[in-house]
Amino acid sequence: MYKYSKHKQRNTVVCDEWLGVNYTDDMCGINTATESVNFVKSKKGGIEKRKGIKAEPGEYTDAVYGVHIYTDGADEIRLVHSGKNLYCGNAVICADMAQSRSKSVQSGKYLFIADGEHFVCYDGDSVKPMGENPYVPLIYTHRKPAGGGERAERPNIFTALVREGFISDGQSTQYVLSRTGLVSDSVSCTVYRDDGTSYTVTNGDGLSVNTSNGIVTFSSAPPLSRASDRDNVIITYTANAKTDVSVLNKCRRIFAFGEGGSKSRLFLSGNEYYPGVIWYSQPGNPMYFGSDCIIDTHTADVTAFSTRGDRLFAHANLSDSRGCIAVIAADGGGFKVINVTEGECTFADTVATPGAEPLFLTKGGVYAIEKNSATLENFTLKRGEGLDGRLAEIDFNSACAAAFKGAYILAAGNDMYVLKDNLLWRMNFPIKITMLFREGGSLKMVSDDGKIYGFGAGRTDFENTPVQAVWRTGKLFSNNINVRKISLWAKTLNRGEIAVCLSGDRYSSVIKFIPSDFSYFSFEKVIFTALNFSVFSPSRAATKGVNLRGTHSLYFEILSESGGCEIKRLSADISEVK
Repeated sequence: MYKYSKHKQRNTVVCDEWLGVNYTDDMCGINTATESVNFVKSKKGGIEKRKGIKAEPGEYTDAVYGVHIYTDGADEIRLVHSGKNLYCGNAVICADMAQSRSKSVQSGKYLFIADGEHFVCYDGDSVKPMGENPYVPLIYTHRKPAGGGERAERPNIFTALVREGFISDGQSTQYVLSRTGLVSDSVSCTVYRDDGTSYTVTNGDGLSVNTSNGIVTFSSAPPLSRASDRDNVIITYTANAKTDVSVLNKCRRIFAFGEGGSKSRLFLSGNEYYPGVIWYSQPGNPMYFGSDCIIDTHTADVTAFSTRGDRLFAHANLSDSRGCIAVIAADGGGFKVINVTEGECTFADTVATPGAEPLFLTKGGVYAIEKNSATLENFTLKRGEGLDGRLAEIDFNSACAAAFKGAYILAAGNDMYVLKDNLLWRMNFPIKITMLFREGGSLKMVSDDGKIYGFGAGRTDFENTPVQAVWRTGKLFSNNINVRKISLWAKTLNRGEIAVCLSGDRYSSVIKFIPSDFSYFSFEKVIFTALNFSVFSPSRAATKGVNLRGTHSLYFEILSESGGCEIKRLSADISEVK
């Protein structure tokens, strides 16, 4: 038995508080947990254990290319794009989707989905192609029968039909349109009476059409308009002009934005034949894309959009490593690029806005668009430096991100990184994550085998994968103390491999003990001299040497490597040389 010298004072230090993570149901105070795996910060000074993931019933036989959430008040409807089908529950509501990643955004009562081949909308009941029952724009107003008037709305990409508004003089039967080369059977006219009633005439039934010259002749003159500034003759027609709806159908990126930060307009890009070109809808009418409502960023393919305040940012990649961000601002009734700044490339599905700052992943790490960067003179600020050491492990092309509870959630392969308050936590999964989405206040994920996973309740593990975490004590003693002996006891509630690391400011050394058949173990003596220490155990012995010169503190780290080890209490007997 080892006997203590009468010249040495024996002190006991009990470590009940840890600067790491624990496995009990209670929260613990946290100062550092940067190496903790499968834990997420949930509130200031605490962390939340991962709840486990659970696959939802059923799975899709084909790859899942998109999950789209439609909201109607407090209700949510999930649409899943798998293979060529778009599902609502188990019902196929569209069987002609592209087998490529689809994106969506909701504006008003419609959910708009783009997949690179089709541009469709969902109204809560059914899916229909954009352009079905399109809005017909009024391109001229206050026009006299002989011509003139004021230019009003732009033609709509979704239809060749247009309208022109005339103010009748009560006598003229010939009305001259602004366009020639009409399609005769497309011409119709609605005439409004002063009492609010109206009647309609068509080609061959109340009117005739000179298609070459664009002249419509009524059988009898429309009645006089009693209001000199109100159109009472609306002529609808198609000229021999083709509309190319495919420019929008082939877009792969979609975003909702508007004046004052609203979501009243749709922005589409990602058409491989028009790299860097963005189309936008008209105010308050996402079904109406003016034929000349185009922003040409003069950059490469737009990979993503983000926004801050009254600025829209279009992220584009110039090469595998270089990218740029175009800053777009409102300009009269349209939008224009006010600046383009180059930087590292942005990966398409990694843009998310957990707070005021849009965050995005580059090969250099996660970046933010700064608060005072309206013109992007100095547009990025790095976030999450803890991720830098793991960049080599990330599959950038499969990475995806989402904003959730004020955190930036980045998934890449089997790993998920949680960035909040410039601190980083990592979680590991037995599945490869291809997509993240939010539903019902929860974060959910899609795996590469077509399954959808949610986080489980309680302390369930992810598919029985071991939980890993680092526990660290506080300083066991402070500067200029001469330690002769330390005895260490640590009690666990279940079995697992434990590594004990004795660390100082200038050294680090690990001694492993693997309890085989018991849940309580102790390190009976850790004997220090000026230059080394040795460890003795009743069941086995190990000796390590380490240089302790220049040490001003000592603490213990216990690493659970292969199981859910619950540390209940650690105490250390310190024999101090006086």
